[in-house]
Amino acid sequence: MNNWKETKLMDFMLFNPKEKLDRDIRVKKISMDKLQPFTRGINHYEYAFFRGGVKFRNGDTLMARITPCLENGKIAQVGVLDKNEIGFGSTEFIAMREIEGVSNNKFIYYLVCSPLVRDIAIQSMVGSSGRQRVQQNVLEELELRLPSLPEQKAIAATLSCLDDKIELNNQMNDTLEQMAQAIFKSWFVDFEPFQDGEFEDSELGKIPKGWKVGALSELFEFKNGKKRPQEDGKYPVYGGNGILGHSAINNNENIIAIGRVGAYCGSLYFVPGKCWISDNAIAARSRQNSNIFCYYTLKYLRLNERRIGTGQPLLTQGILNNILFVIPKDEYISGFDERMDSIFKQIYSNKRQNKFLSRLRDTLLPKLMSGEIRVPVESAE
Repeated sequence: MNNWKETKLMDFMLFNPKEKLDRDIRVKKISMDKLQPFTRGINHYEYAFFRGGVKFRNGDTLMARITPCLENGKIAQVGVLDKNEIGFGSTEFIAMREIEGVSNNKFIYYLVCSPLVRDIAIQSMVGSSGRQRVQQNVLEELELRLPSLPEQKAIAATLSCLDDKIELNNQMNDTLEQMAQAIFKSWFVDFEPFQDGEFEDSELGKIPKGWKVGALSELFEFKNGKKRPQEDGKYPVYGGNGILGHSAINNNENIIAIGRVGAYCGSLYFVPGKCWISDNAIAARSRQNSNIFCYYTLKYLRLNERRIGTGQPLLTQGILNNILFVIPKDEYISGFDERMDSIFKQIYSNKRQNKFLSRLRDTLLPKLMSGEIRVPVESAE
C-alpha cells in the first residue's frame, strides 16, 4: 500500500456538483423509491419540471442521507441519462462525482457502499427521531487511505464484474415478468383464448360463460404482519419496501407480501419460502394453492390506487377483502399456474444466483477498499 495516500474526501470527490437546470423543461427525475436496496443500477425514473433537489449526471453516485433509507442500502450509480444530460432527484440524496485525474466514478460508488464511508455516514446522522440526516461536512472532512487512480480502476473493475452479472439477471427477470403479465392480461382481462366461446353479462362487463364475479376474500386470506423480531437469522423479513433484514424465526410461508402503509402502500412481493412479514405489510395467502395466479391478479388490480388517506396512506384487510374481480374456472387458474411455473423457476434461479454474487461482492468489498486484498492494475484495462 505504499502508493496509497491519506486523503480527505472533499479532495477526492465532488459533493453535490453544481449543475444548471431550466425550470421550464421536463427532465428525468429519480425519486428515493426508484433506488433498490444494495443495488447499483437504477432502472426507473420519471419526467418532471425541476423545482429543487440534487442534480447529477451519468456516473454520479447517489447516497440517501436520511434514515432509514441509508441503513436499508439505498446507494446507487446513475446510468439512465444520455450523454451530457442532467437529471435531478430527491433533496434527501447526496450526489458524488469523480475529480478528473484524481478519482474514478465506479470506485467512488464502491467506496461509498463500503463500511469505510457508509458506517461513518450513518454514525454522523443528527435530527429528530425517524428523520435523522447525514451531516455532509463530516463526510467531506473524512480522511481515508486511498489508492492511486490506476488501482482504483482495477478495484472497481473487479467488483463491477459481479454487479454487471447481477444487473443482467435483473434485466432478464424484468423481461420474464413482462411476459407473464402479458399472458395474464391476454387470458383473464382480454379473454383472448376464449373468444370462440359464449359470454354473459356481469357487474364487470361481459365475461366467459361459467366464470363469475367475486370478492378477493373468496380467493385470499389476508393477515397483518407483526413487529420485526430483534434476533437476526436466515428468514427474510418483508415490509412494504421489500426485504428489511433477516429473522431467526418465521411467521409465514409461500405467501404474497403487500405493503399496507405509507409510500409503499400496495407494493407486492412474491415469497416462495418461509419468511417474517413485518407490521407494515399484509400477508396474502391463496385459498386455492394458486399463488402465481393470485400474484398477477393483485398486480392487475393496482392496489396502490385503492389506498385511503393522504398524509399516511393505508391499505386495510377490509379494503382488500371487498375488491371485486373476475374469477375464472378452476381449470384455467391451474392451467395458468402450470404455464407460469417455468418462468417463475427461471426468475428465482436468477435471484438465487444474484444472492450468491451479492454475498461474494460484499465479502470482497471491505477487503479491497482496505488494501487487505490487492488487485493487479492490468485488470482495469
